[in-house]
Amino acid sequence: MSILLHRVSDITLSEITAGPSVLDGAEALSRVYDFGKHPYFSWMRAPTTRIEEFRRSQAPYLHFVEHFSRALTAVLARVPTVERRLATVYENVVEEHGHGDVESTHRGTFAGYLRAIGLRDEEAARECPIRIAVAYQSLLDFCLVNPAEMGAAATGIVEYTHIKISTLIAQSIHERFWGDLDAQRHYRLHAEIDADHAVSLFALCEEGWKNPASARRIAYAMAYGVHVWWSLFDAMCPAEILLPSATDGIRPLLGGSGARAPLAPAPGDRRPCNLPVRMQHEGGAWQAGIATSLGPFGLVLGGVRPPPLDAAITVSIDGLFSAPLPIPGRVRSPAGEHGGFCVEFVLDNEARHAEVRNAVRALLATERTMTHGSGDDALHVV
Repeated sequence: MSILLHRVSDITLSEITAGPSVLDGAEALSRVYDFGKHPYFSWMRAPTTRIEEFRRSQAPYLHFVEHFSRALTAVLARVPTVERRLATVYENVVEEHGHGDVESTHRGTFAGYLRAIGLRDEEAARECPIRIAVAYQSLLDFCLVNPAEMGAAATGIVEYTHIKISTLIAQSIHERFWGDLDAQRHYRLHAEIDADHAVSLFALCEEGWKNPASARRIAYAMAYGVHVWWSLFDAMCPAEILLPSATDGIRPLLGGSGARAPLAPAPGDRRPCNLPVRMQHEGGAWQAGIATSLGPFGLVLGGVRPPPLDAAITVSIDGLFSAPLPIPGRVRSPAGEHGGFCVEFVLDNEARHAEVRNAVRALLATERTMTHGSGDDALHVV
């Protein structure tokens, strides 16, 4: 099961601050960063997801739970008066720390939840992965160096969006029979208390929200916090549900002396060639040229004057199809050192894309050797 990461839409600070209250800004962000559509939670709800996989994915989150309280404590430390601290963040910090009882801390209740869904203690005790540490350290550092209202905004949006996350997880555990009420207790609790936590943090921001300049700073902090939070769940996605990535290291790219070797063109599907091509620009006359490089997604065209960058053109490649078939394209580079310029094929639907790609690959993969030119200028394409 492969899932592409869901890319959130852009949202501007002006759009975040358009409403009269900080809660309006948080709601605007929560519609863009909709955790119900995050790939992690789509995977969690998929019928093919097994409890063993879900347990493993939840285990490293224990480290974020433990260190989130440090970011909240940093916000508390930046509030100048004791009255303001007691009225806003203090109770949240105390509750995170279990009112002094280790088992009642949020780390303790989350560890209990992991045990309730069947995670072994040795799995829960594993070292924190860097991908998780980056998230909590980013929030902590932000809260340490910024005013209390900005730290409150960054952590408050985490609390606010966690209401939905807690509900999603509690419902999935219940519907999938992945655990008893003990397994659901941690997230059911957070679905209820995180609203109060968010409101108390946003209370530190309300005065600043009245001033356009400081409101933009608060909006930036909220956007920062929710993006770090979203990225955390990107990092929690099991590797097997993501599209595979290259695993080659950097060291092979370095020579024996440690110097970077000259960059060579990636082999891929793109090949050198010497094929006759005709080009048409803006409905004008067809011009004869030569494709010096060809791949499933475009070609390098020489022998004709290049149209402007990004200009729409049509090309027809001799021998690609049984009959001449014009292919729409766009100019993607000026003329290079040898007079050729890059053309990207731009087709209006996937069926046409597939037809052209398959035809190009068939042409390039032919077993016979095509020879173009003669003598020292001969070019062989296998």
